[in-house]
Amino acid sequence: MEFNRQKVTELARREIRAGKPKSDVFRDIYSLFNDPKLHDPIAQIVQYIPDPARIKKYGIINTVFMLLLAAICVAQILKSQYSALVVPLILLYLVSTRQTRYYQWITFVGGLLIIISLTTVITGWPEAQNNPLLTLGLAALTGVIFILFGIFMPRLLTPDYKTIEETTTNSDGHPVTHKKLIF
Repeated sequence: MEFNRQKVTELARREIRAGKPKSDVFRDIYSLFNDPKLHDPIAQIVQYIPDPARIKKYGIINTVFMLLLAAICVAQILKSQYSALVVPLILLYLVSTRQTRYYQWITFVGGLLIIISLTTVITGWPEAQNNPLLTLGLAALTGVIFILFGIFMPRLLTPDYKTIEETTTNSDGHPVTHKKLIF
């Protein structure tokens, strides 16, 4: 069987959503290929799919952040700033589909928001002259929220896996080492 990342991802997602433990899903998929080169790619695919228990436990944070992004999109539409709508829509897609592998982009955007806020405070911006503290403080606060969300949410929804090597003895009396993943 040839390795197709998209088909493996769909299979893993279907199995994990059905409630099967990630370690069992990994073992089943890996046994289909049994190629040591595919050990890490398959493990990463399984890792970045949140299991239903974690979605139930931490999904509210993801949903609240998704509502924040939706509010930013609505504000951009109301202000008729359609060019500024691209980045929030991309981030909204990533958060709504829980693609935690790409949440570092949310952290990057948060850092940009803080840098832009500080630059605006230093240089001044005509649009921020009416309420500079409110406008720039809100942008900086939003940047901090973005950074914290981008750092901590992937750890909560899709934590790293650990590789444990188990040594057993086969029927010939020779030690055999097996890798076991704990998600």
